[in-house]
Amino acid sequence: SRFDDASFDLALSIHAMRYVADIERAMSEAARVLRPGGVLAVSVPHPADQMFSDSAPYRAERSYFSQRTPYIDWNWDEEKFGGSGRLRDWRRTVSEWFDLFGNAGFTVERLVEPYGGDMSAEDAEWYDMERVHLMPHVLIIKARKR
Repeated sequence: SRFDDASFDLALSIHAMRYVADIERAMSEAARVLRPGGVLAVSVPHPADQMFSDSAPYRAERSYFSQRTPYIDWNWDEEKFGGSGRLRDWRRTVSEWFDLFGNAGFTVERLVEPYGGDMSAEDAEWYDMERVHLMPHVLIIKARKR
């Protein structure tokens, strides 16, 4: 690895861990490079949010449990950012995330499910606000290395 053991106080992943197939390896690497007491903060799509259809009327289209639907393949096609591609979004339940952190040597200190219903009109461009009012969209996990 390019980084020494115990060389960071903080590791942060904003919506990236969802695309990692070998998540145990990624969590182990985060634990390796963090100092004891270091913080790992991760945000992912909320597992409950990934069950439901993207447009009204909202209905459960996929199982909440990742064993039944371990990933969702989707196409990224965004001219605004100048790119396109096929992505695989690995789905994990809240308890699976909790276990991943614990098994990698972290203690989960906080789970946050932010309410997005009060976001600005500019931010809301990316979301169906009716849906945002109904269910959590993001799960944020803060953990400390033991």
